[in-house]
Amino acid sequence: MKTEYELRFYPIHKEIVRQAFRDSSAELTTPEHLMKRKVYQIRDSSFMRVRESNGKVEITGKIIKNSATIDGTLETNIDVAHTSFNEITALFDKLFDNGCYQESLREEWLLYKDASGNTVVATIDTWPGLEPLVEIEGNNESIIHHAISLQNHEFGKPFHGDILQLYKHVYGLSSSDFHSIKNLSFDNTEQLRGFGNCSR
Repeated sequence: MKTEYELRFYPIHKEIVRQAFRDSSAELTTPEHLMKRKVYQIRDSSFMRVRESNGKVEITGKIIKNSATIDGTLETNIDVAHTSFNEITALFDKLFDNGCYQESLREEWLLYKDASGNTVVATIDTWPGLEPLVEIEGNNESIIHHAISLQNHEFGKPFHGDILQLYKHVYGLSSSDFHSIKNLSFDNTEQLRGFGNCSR
């Protein structure tokens, strides 16, 4: 498994961040599209995910060592060809009984590429019931901070943690609350208001 280096900033204004990327000559590599995923919790700190994005299906395993750091997650990705999202999730549903369906919107920008081919990629993500956020990912911590420094935009303080941490922050959900949501989609956000100390 490899270490995942990424920073998240939340909340953002999509159009302002898009314009900042354009002004820095970043390249829009994937326009905004619907992503669907099914997540299977293995242990408290690890999970398997099947995700379909822009016609591509991928299986990912993640182990979260420390969600409060830029390098606190280990991951392995497997691209799956000639097999559909529904076929893979049907198999996983037979192996695991805790699958949760989740949707989000995503667009991807290439922010920076150095002479050695190392890249920094930014995704603008929108999740059901949350404001948009930007995630900036690269090969190491220093190249991420360099790419951010090239942007004529103040992103603010990074939000350390995964999407679960954001839902905890905004809605007061516990981990068990979040994992009990079997269908987190854009047409099913009212269920979020029944959890914890909702701040929205």
